Amino acid sequence: MDDSSVDLLRHKRLGKQPKDIADFSSSIDSDKRLIQAVIDINKAHCIMLAECSIIDNNTSKQILKALDALDPAMELDPMLEDVHMNVEAKVIEQIGEDIGGRIHTAKSRNDQQNTALRMVTREDILLVANTLLNLIKTTLDFAKEHVDTLMPGYTHLQHAQPITLAHHFLAHVNALLRNVERLIDTFPRVNRSPMGAAALATTTFPISRERVAELLGFLDNDNKAAVMDNSIDAVTSRDFLVEVLSNYSMIMLYLSQISEELILWSTTEFNFIELPDIYTSTSSIMPQKKNASVTELIRAKTASVFGDLMTCLSTIKALPLSYNLDLQELTPHLWRGFKTTYDSLNMLSGCIEGITVNKSRMKEMCVNSFITATDLADFLVSQTQLPFRTTHRLVSNIVLALLKMGRKRLTDLDKDLFDKICLETLDQKLDVDFTKLVKAIDPLESVKSRKTIGGPSPDTVRATIADKEKVLEKISVTVSTLVDSIEQVKENLTSYFRQ
Repeated sequence: MDDSSVDLLRHKRLGKQPKDIADFSSSIDSDKRLIQAVIDINKAHCIMLAECSIIDNNTSKQILKALDALDPAMELDPMLEDVHMNVEAKVIEQIGEDIGGRIHTAKSRNDQQNTALRMVTREDILLVANTLLNLIKTTLDFAKEHVDTLMPGYTHLQHAQPITLAHHFLAHVNALLRNVERLIDTFPRVNRSPMGAAALATTTFPISRERVAELLGFLDNDNKAAVMDNSIDAVTSRDFLVEVLSNYSMIMLYLSQISEELILWSTTEFNFIELPDIYTSTSSIMPQKKNASVTELIRAKTASVFGDLMTCLSTIKALPLSYNLDLQELTPHLWRGFKTTYDSLNMLSGCIEGITVNKSRMKEMCVNSFITATDLADFLVSQTQLPFRTTHRLVSNIVLALLKMGRKRLTDLDKDLFDKICLETLDQKLDVDFTKLVKAIDPLESVKSRKTIGGPSPDTVRATIADKEKVLEKISVTVSTLVDSIEQVKENLTSYFRQ
C-alpha cells in the first residue's frame, strides 16, 4: 500500500510515522480475526446510511459492492494501524475517495472495534459451548460403561468411601454443565451493539442504531434490537471480554482438575487407567516411559488462561473514560484464551474417549482397605441405637487394633476381635448379627445401599445419567438455535446486498 493510503489516517496533521513506531502502535496481528466482522459492520452501516438518506442509494451500492469484493484473509498494512483503516483504504482504492470516503460517515473506529470484538466473541462462545457439550457427552458415555465399576472415593487424596467410576465422573459432568450455562448466560451481555456511539458522543447525523443492530444480529430475547444505551459505555466497556475470559478460566480450571486425576491414575502407583497412546509421549533416554503429555499440557495451559484474565483485569482497572489505546492490548489475550480453551476441550474429549480402565485394580483398592469404616459405624448405630459418636470411637479402635495385628483391611475383622474391642471400648459386648455386619462392610454392598439422590448406587447413577442426557439435549438445542441465528444474519446481510 503506498504512502497516499497512509494519509487517510495521519494527513499533514502528524506527518509520516517511522515504521518501528507504527509497528509498535499497530494492532494488526490481533485484528486478523476481525476482518470479516469489520466488513459486515461496514455493510450494515452503509445500508443504514442509505435507508436514512444520509448517503444516496447509488453510493451505498458502490460501497457495498467494494466491501463484498474484499478478501477476509487479506494482508493488513501496519502503517494504517488497524483493520478498520485497512478496510476503508481498500474500499477507497477500488472506488475512490469521493464515493468510498463516505463509508466512515457517522461512525468511529471506537464503536466499530467494540462491535467487531463482540461479533467474533459471540461466535467463539458458541463454539466453545458446543465443544464443551461434546466433552460432556463423551464423559456421560464413559460413565454409562462404568456404572458398576467400583473404585475408592477420596478426601485429602486418602481412601474415604467406596463409590463407582461413573459416580466420580458425574461430578465432573455437573461442573462442566455449569460452565456451559455460564457461557449461555454471558451471551446476551456480549450480544449488544455499540454501533452508533461513534467516538464517544454519538453523532449529529440522523442514524438508526437499531437498524444496524438488527442487520448485525444484536437482538435481545424478545428479538428486538439490543443497543447499548450509553455511548461512553458503548465504546469503552470491555467487561464482556473479562466475563468471557473468566468463563474460559473456569472451564480450564475443571479441565485441569480432570487432567490431574488422569495423570495420577495412570501412574504405576495408582494403575487405575491407561491413557490412549496418541495422547502420550515417551522419553528421549528412557524407552519404557509413557508420559501423560497432553493432560500435563492442559494442566499447564490453564495457568496461561488465568494469566490472560488477570492481564485484562490489570489493564482495565485504572483507565479513565472513555476510549484509550490500552484497550487494544486486551484483544490478543481474548483470542489466546479462546484458542487454548477450545483446543484443550478437544484434547481432553479424545483422551477420555480412549481410556482403558483397570477395573480389578480399582476394586482391589476398595477391598484391601478400611474404606467401609463409616458403613460399619452406621450399621452399629442402626442395630444398637448407640450414638454415632460412640460407634465412631469403637470403629476407630477396631481399625487401630487391626493395624497393630498387621491386618490392612476391614474385612479381616472376625467376631472374636469385634467382641474384644467392644468390651475394651464400651465395657460390653454388642448383640449384633455378625453376618449382617460382614455384609455392611462389603464395598459393593456399601455402594448399592447409597440410594439417596446424588449417591453412587448404580440405579441412582443410571437415573442421574438419564437426567443429564436430557439436560444436555436441551442445552444443545439452545446453543444450536443461537448458532443458526448468527448464520442467518450473515446470510441476510449478503442477500440484502445482492438484491
